[in-house]
Amino acid sequence: SDLITERKRDEDRLRTSEERLRLTLEATQIGIFDWDVENDQWYASPEYYTMLGYAPKEGLGGRKEWLARVHPDDLAHVEAKIQEVLVNKPSADQSQAYEYEARLRHADGTYRWEHVKGFGIQYDPQGRVTRILGIRMDITGRKTAEEALRRLNLELDKRVLDRTAQLEAANRE
Repeated sequence: SDLITERKRDEDRLRTSEERLRLTLEATQIGIFDWDVENDQWYASPEYYTMLGYAPKEGLGGRKEWLARVHPDDLAHVEAKIQEVLVNKPSADQSQAYEYEARLRHADGTYRWEHVKGFGIQYDPQGRVTRILGIRMDITGRKTAEEALRRLNLELDKRVLDRTAQLEAANRE
């Protein structure tokens, strides 16, 4: 009876913890993935899909389908980052990880900026990564603001140069 009560309490705690994690991922719009590198099988949370306008998938998905959504100008960079973690063995004081920003195609055809970070969590006897966990966050708002600021700074620089030229011409006269 005590064992059954304890097991029931543990199950309730686990359900509460899982619900808390699910709500946190939904609220923060962070997608998570779990990649079995050896078998090239891929699990992604519902948010991983819905943040780009796609329906969530049940069960395992395909990494190739995801890579097909990467903007063509970003694909080589993304593949190089992933390859680094697959080829290089981790040092004793550091886990294998990769991080990058890239544009991914939304279901509506537009591209959104995403920040992706993956961590090696399992390794074979030779030290090669066999499993990677990671996150993906939409950073389109930040990238849009950065681009607007860059354009504004360019415009201000041009105005300063134009004004300086006008003042120099006035001084010469």
